[in-house]
Order: sequence, then structure tokens, then C-alpha cells
Amino acid sequence: MKDKYIRRLSIILFVLTAILAGLIIYDKKINKEDSIVKETIKESKLEETKEEVYPIKEVRIKAMGDILYHKALVDYGRYKGTDGSYDFSDHYALIKDFLQDADMTVANLESPINPEWELASYPTFNIPADLLKYLKEAGIDILSTVNNHTMDTGLEGVATTIDEIEKAGLAHFGTQKDIKDKYYITKVNDISIGFLGYTDSLNGFEVRLDTQEKKNMINMLEPETIKNDIKYLKDQNVDIIIIYPHWGQEYVQKNSQEYIKLARDMIDWGADAVLGSHPHVVLQAETHKSPDGREGFIIHSMGNFISNQTLETLDDIRTEQGVVVDLKFKKDFKDNKVSLSEYKVHPTWMKRTLVKDRLRLHQVLLAEDYQDQDRGKKAYQMTIEKINEKLD
Repeated sequence: MKDKYIRRLSIILFVLTAILAGLIIYDKKINKEDSIVKETIKESKLEETKEEVYPIKEVRIKAMGDILYHKALVDYGRYKGTDGSYDFSDHYALIKDFLQDADMTVANLESPINPEWELASYPTFNIPADLLKYLKEAGIDILSTVNNHTMDTGLEGVATTIDEIEKAGLAHFGTQKDIKDKYYITKVNDISIGFLGYTDSLNGFEVRLDTQEKKNMINMLEPETIKNDIKYLKDQNVDIIIIYPHWGQEYVQKNSQEYIKLARDMIDWGADAVLGSHPHVVLQAETHKSPDGREGFIIHSMGNFISNQTLETLDDIRTEQGVVVDLKFKKDFKDNKVSLSEYKVHPTWMKRTLVKDRLRLHQVLLAEDYQDQDRGKKAYQMTIEKINEKLD
């Protein structure tokens, strides 16, 4: 009887143990499934969070004024070159590291390149195509080709200059062989940038533009045209618009009221920077706020980047001074808004050194690095004073 009781008890305990074990396994399964569900929800929320994070990206652009190759500069390139070639590397040896430290660097090439014509200097220019190789090595990416010397070797020279620039692997704007190529648009860090260039003079050669086809090759400084060109770039969703106007009077350190207004109008129409050239001396800079709240940068002349215009040749120390404009733009991809986040103007000085006989080396320097030298110090101080001078 006792054994029978014990057997029944053992069976009950066995059944209870099995039930308990089953409950534990079931609970673990439920917990595991619950954990998987929670992890899935968590991952889903993380994915949603990731989708809501929008990047902010920047682009840095450096810009300079006139590259004007007088005979003295060409002569040094011939002296330094071999087998009939020209070597201009020394001209930029002391500034190239600074120029290369940007996403994009641009300058005004104020001399046509026409291999079919003889080389020439002032008053009409024609320079060796070899120069382009050294501009690229110095860090320059883009050249404005529209200025008062654009027609120095005729419309043929307009086309050959474009051909040589493209052959050297550089970009260009301001002139074009076909009107469909008028707008140069590029992209850096997913930010699109458009460049436009215009001149107010062709040194009297305007009369040769006697057909619409010829006129289409050169962008003249006409307000209504500029306004329409800016609108076109805006319609193409270009983020940043840079304008190179070649304007004003040589050696006069203030632009006309007409051009001061036009510069501000260009910002109002949608441009982000107006970077002037032609006077061969540095003019005033300012920021201008457009009606839609954007802030644009204006400098009426960046002066000479390199030339043979110096204190010794022109009795004008200002002509050996220039600037590199350093602009940073920021784009918030959440609302696709672009803003000028930082700007700085770096004074430059062109040092001229006697090599032998009448041969001289011209080198572009950052004036801030050569304030221990009298001319470098003057270049820095005079340039800073001028760009900060009020326009109104």
C-alpha cells in the first residue's frame, strides 16, 4: 500500500516537473520573440533617425586677378626652358602650395594664345601655350578668358585660346566658340558651381563683332544679359554663382557708381560673389545682403596676380600688389540652402629679381609672409587699407 502511494506521488512529481519545464521553455521563447520584436523596433527607429540626418558640406574657392604676360616674363620663360620650350615654374614656386589648398582656384588670363601668330606684348598680347601647363601645376583650375585683350589676335585667337586651355586640361569661361557652351558649371562635394565672365571693353575691336554669331563668342558687360544668365543658372539649380566682371578704369582705385550699383544688383539677382579685374590695382571689397537674405561677396578689382607692371616699370608700386580671395560656402542639404560661411582677402606682392644682364625673375608671394621686407610690408598694409575702404 505504501509502495503504491509512493509510485503515485512519483508520477505526480514527474508530471509537475514536465509542466514546469514546459512553462520555462515557453517563457524563454516568448522573451526571445519579444526581444527580437524590440530589437526590430529599435533598428527601425534608428533607420528612421538616419533618414532624418542631412549632411552639411563645404566648398572652398580661391580667386585671383590678372595674369598679364609682358615680354619680360616671356623672356624669363624662354631662358629657363629647353629645346625651344618655355618654363614658367619659378613664377609660382613660392605661392603654389597656398593656391593648391582649395577645392577650386580661378584667375583671369589676360592674354590670348594663338600659335598661328607671333608672340607679342603690350599693346596687343599673344603668349606661349606652355604657360598653361605651369598655371595648372601651380594649382589653377579655371581661367576667365574675357577681358579687353580677348580680341588681340582676332576671333581666330578667341577660338585657339579655348583650344589650348582645354588641351592643357583646364576649364574656362567668358568666351566660347558656340553659344551653347556659354555656361561653365561644375560640382564639388555635391555642390554645383557656375561661373560667368564679362568685359566692358575690347580695346576698340568691338566693331569686328558684326554678326550675331561673332557676338555670341564674347560675353560683354550688359546688365540685362547678366540678369538673364544668372536666372538661367538658377533655373538649372546651380548652388553657387561666381561672376568675373572685367571693368573700370586702369590705375583708378574706385569703381564708378554705375558699376558699384551693378555689382550689388548682381548679388540681388542671385550671384554669390562678384570678383572684378582690369584696373591693375586693388579696389574696395564689401559684402552685400540681397532682399532674400543672402550675403554675397564683392571686390571691385583683385589687381594684378602677375605682370611686369611694377614700381620700376610704371613708377607705381600699387601695380605689383594684388590679392587672392579665399571664399568658403556651406550647403545644408536639409533645405538645400547655400551660404557664404567664411571669406578672407590675402594680399600678394610680386617680387622682381635681377638674374643677369636685363633678365629678371618675377615671383608671386603672399605679402603676409614677407612683411620683413619693405615692399612686402607695404603691399600688405596698402592692400588691407584699400579693401576695407568704404564705398559709400
